[in-house]
Amino acid sequence: METDQARGEYIDPDVGLVLFGELGSKWLRSQVMDPSSELRYESLYRLHVEARFGRQPVSAIKASDVQEWIADLSGRFDNSTVSGAFHILQGVLALAVADEKIKRSPTKSSIVKVPKRQAKEIVAWSEHRVHRLIGGTGCHDASRVASSRPITTVRDHSRVRRVPAPSPIRSDARSRPEQGRNKIACTAF
Repeated sequence: METDQARGEYIDPDVGLVLFGELGSKWLRSQVMDPSSELRYESLYRLHVEARFGRQPVSAIKASDVQEWIADLSGRFDNSTVSGAFHILQGVLALAVADEKIKRSPTKSSIVKVPKRQAKEIVAWSEHRVHRLIGGTGCHDASRVASSRPITTVRDHSRVRRVPAPSPIRSDARSRPEQGRNKIACTAF
């Protein structure tokens, strides 16, 4: 205790008795985000984080409690829910450290392992499927469909790749002679 005081690192144990739920509410209010993210964070906080840690003093939360909670969530929810809830827990406990309620966040422990989000490959629709989609919504003038070949960004959480987008829809009569010039047939999926 005296050594911590000399280094300026002493934290009064009574300060850590503040309930996690109080800091969690403060952390949520302090976040600047769009409305859809706000709804997601509030939902993750209420259902997963506050439900488990809300009534505990922040100083009572241990790394083993966090890992046990992650294991429990991982058995019931997908990785994106687990990592989103963990992100919120980590933010609240970082606030507790910044406000000098605790000395170190238990989420920083080497025993805390959060499952990685699995990247999903984005597969572009075929030209035929795009034709069917446009055709299924009513007859449209194909000349209004973009004729350039843009670049599509594919994000897979570990890197961002730029790949050519699918071939543009051709609007000449040679591409689909049975439909007539500049028209795409109205077909169902």
